[in-house]
Amino acid sequence: MKHLLLTASLALLSCLPAVAQEKGTSLGKNWAIGLGVGTTGISVDLATTLNQHLQFRAGMEFFPEAAKYNTDMEMTAVGHPTIDFPEKIGVEGKLTMRNLSALIDFYPSKRSSFHFTVGAGFGKKEMIEGVNTDHFTELKVVHNYNMATSTQNQIGLEMGDYL
Repeated sequence: MKHLLLTASLALLSCLPAVAQEKGTSLGKNWAIGLGVGTTGISVDLATTLNQHLQFRAGMEFFPEAAKYNTDMEMTAVGHPTIDFPEKIGVEGKLTMRNLSALIDFYPSKRSSFHFTVGAGFGKKEMIEGVNTDHFTELKVVHNYNMATSTQNQIGLEMGDYL
């Protein structure tokens, strides 16, 4: 129920952008700040006009540290028959996505808000981080064994394509 309420709140908030703007007449005098909440997290944008048809925007999207989820994961033991593997491991998952963007907007007409946008986005390769929350002793034995052996003889718990 808590997750449903959080999801519904974020969906409603994503429809309410906030913008502050200082009006000027020369290059770099018109500035706007945008704040938003949506499926990609919290966003902060800064924009300035370059001329009457061009605008530059830079932005950042991120998830707050509070976006964590705890669960038990079932995994398959792979490797050494004498090492006792736990059947389930407690993990804490959190969204670690952070994105940066640099965009240029082209407005063909001064009387319309229609525009074309070109730019680039940059982000981390990892979007989710999982951390072990229990069975430290058993997994430390596995880690030590893997550090002392070659890659093809490593043991562990298999999750998808990851060992």
